Amino acid sequence: MAKNIIVIGATSAIALHACRYWAKENANFFLVARDDLKLSRVKEDLISFGATRVVLHKQDLLDQSAHPRIIEEASKCFDKVDHLLVAHGTLLDQSQVAGNVEMAMSEIHANYLSQVSLLILFSRVFVTQKEGNIGVISSVAGDRGRMSNFVYGSAKGGLSVFCEGLRNYLYHQGVSLTLIKPGMVATPMTQSLNIQSPLLAKPEVVGQEIAKGMSRHRKVIYTPFYWRTVMFIIRHIPSFLFDRLKL
Repeated sequence: MAKNIIVIGATSAIALHACRYWAKENANFFLVARDDLKLSRVKEDLISFGATRVVLHKQDLLDQSAHPRIIEEASKCFDKVDHLLVAHGTLLDQSQVAGNVEMAMSEIHANYLSQVSLLILFSRVFVTQKEGNIGVISSVAGDRGRMSNFVYGSAKGGLSVFCEGLRNYLYHQGVSLTLIKPGMVATPMTQSLNIQSPLLAKPEVVGQEIAKGMSRHRKVIYTPFYWRTVMFIIRHIPSFLFDRLKL
């Protein structure tokens, strides 16, 4: 039977490639994002890859008051949800964000508070049906605060801890949660920051690993895989040495 999949932030490059993997299995999609044109392009793309049904919902995900409407519209499409992928967020220039309160609060709202709102609402749906899988894209940046991205990293760190607790709760309700921690990925979001690194991954690789991992109900995904080792090392650098580094 074809899976029913809801994707929040469906126009992101990573989400697109995860959806392509499921589309090849003839999945049904309810896609949410704020750009009509981009959503339409994603719909055409997924149908070409084999998706059975694709429903679009335009929504500014930073508008928390509109989050219940997403649940309402999705429930009209699906009696049961197999996967929910929460993939929206922002990545602003740390050099600007660190000295600007308004930008910092915006970054935290986009990468933590809006996700918490959506996850609390959607978790009720999954608890009611007593099955399914929730995937949440956090980041390796949340594993340890670093000078290069500590505002963004603090939001992702909070999201990761929230998801760990939510996963513990949902486990007892028959629902699984997959916490996804990508490293640097070559997407339009990172392109504007002009990141040059041999660790920069392709979105198609990351998206496929996410889809496979969620389908297997994995608890935590570091993607690409080598970021698990990289972040293990970074987390265990002693503070007296860590503070002298420029990471």
